[in-house]
Amino acid sequence: MRITVKSDTLSLLRECESGAKTAVSAINEVVGRVNDEKLRECLRESRDEHARCERRCGEIMSAYDENSSPSVMPAISKSMSWLKTNFTLDVKPGDKTVAALMTDGCDMGIKSLSSYLNEFEDADREVKSIARRMLDDEKHLHEVLEGYL
Repeated sequence: MRITVKSDTLSLLRECESGAKTAVSAINEVVGRVNDEKLRECLRESRDEHARCERRCGEIMSAYDENSSPSVMPAISKSMSWLKTNFTLDVKPGDKTVAALMTDGCDMGIKSLSSYLNEFEDADREVKSIARRMLDDEKHLHEVLEGYL
């Protein structure tokens, strides 16, 4: 295996795992505040898909004998996201607000995953497949959320 393949594979794995964790956390923040059952179910399905991708990334990293190491930035980002989400929903509760917040998250996920797939083009096929699954899920969730804006 060329060095680039391993390096790109591990880099893409880390980014996917981090993005999946962020998505799971964000959805968990809002799902209890959703009134519409269809929207709630769609969010749960997306959360579960991201959790599956996160677990698979961890399994692959273990096979490479790598551990994901949490950094300070995701913790800070998560705290800021939590504050924004809860403040926004306290001021303006409702499915439309949840959809707006989650659409912003989907936009960031779509942009990031697309960028990472281009940047780490030599990554292992399975890891790129995980990234594409996450990207497809982000696009699907975005489409559903548009109906609530």
